[in-house]
Amino acid sequence: MLDSVGKRFDLSFLTPPTNENYRCKVVYENDILSIEFLPYVKREIKTLRIVESDIDYSRKFVDRKELDRLFGLRAEADDVLIVKNSLLTDTTIANVAFLDKNGIWNTPKKALLKGTMRQKLINKGFLKELDISIEDIKKFEEVAIMNALRGFEPLGRIENVIKF
Repeated sequence: MLDSVGKRFDLSFLTPPTNENYRCKVVYENDILSIEFLPYVKREIKTLRIVESDIDYSRKFVDRKELDRLFGLRAEADDVLIVKNSLLTDTTIANVAFLDKNGIWNTPKKALLKGTMRQKLINKGFLKELDISIEDIKKFEEVAIMNALRGFEPLGRIENVIKF
């Protein structure tokens, strides 16, 4: 998590209010300015629309205007799959993975934000990093999304999930 904010803070004192799922929002500059626990409300995602952007989201930012703008381009889909420099990256709230014909899950090497669940699954050998272009999508069979609160969540066959 600390890698995604680009700072080294001691957050060992953090404890969520209950055993339910909460997302923790830490606002910081040079020091922590505020900490907030917000109940996690899972957004249903079954379809993704491909959109292109040159967005920089290598760190977690409070300002999500560009992600919100891209989300607004989803049309009838539930979220967007962002393409940057001709390579697949992430959705607005999750990293992605694609199942190949050999049964291997591949995640974009050029993820916008290298999330904690993604890194955990790479470290375990469950995910393989790969540069994935729009043309490469048709080589895969299934798509999944992942983040720390959702875990790893298969969405289904490519042709049923991805909207071009």
